[in-house]
Amino acid sequence: MPTLGSINLLKSKATASVLPQGVEASLNRFAIASVMVLCVVGICVSAAFFYLRFEHDALTAKKDEYSNEIINNSVKEGLQSAIKERMVMTAKVLKVRKPYALLLDSIGIVAPPGKLTNVSVDETGKTRITIRASSIEETIDMANAIIALTKEGKFKGPDLTSFQFGKSNDVLFTVSFVPVL
Repeated sequence: MPTLGSINLLKSKATASVLPQGVEASLNRFAIASVMVLCVVGICVSAAFFYLRFEHDALTAKKDEYSNEIINNSVKEGLQSAIKERMVMTAKVLKVRKPYALLLDSIGIVAPPGKLTNVSVDETGKTRITIRASSIEETIDMANAIIALTKEGKFKGPDLTSFQFGKSNDVLFTVSFVPVL
């Protein structure tokens, strides 16, 4: 019986195991092997989780990159289609345009710089120019230039539509014709 000052609840002698000693050693080895297998499986599962997480993050980053690239390319594609439409319209304009540079060169022969006050071209191609000359002699020179261009075949059907004398002997006249372009 224990003494009054001792509260030791554990027995001082361990009892012998009911299992034979070889089986107990096998169970201990099995327990250690099981713990080791669980640790290895845990490490493998953790490694697989981190690998898959890394792959998922990499694929998400690529998906975002490709999405942004698609958005950027859609803007470029919109610009390209707008340019394509403009090119079609420009081609149509170039097919129907007339070489007005030749007309302006011919008008420059008739009216030197500073003398031409108005130029208009209607839908049919009829051109109307208004010229201010400083004298009758200058007006005659301009009329002779129009006649010469008509004989060369650059103008057709010139018509003097307006002729006005100013107070300071200047002349304002309007001529209409059809340019041969």
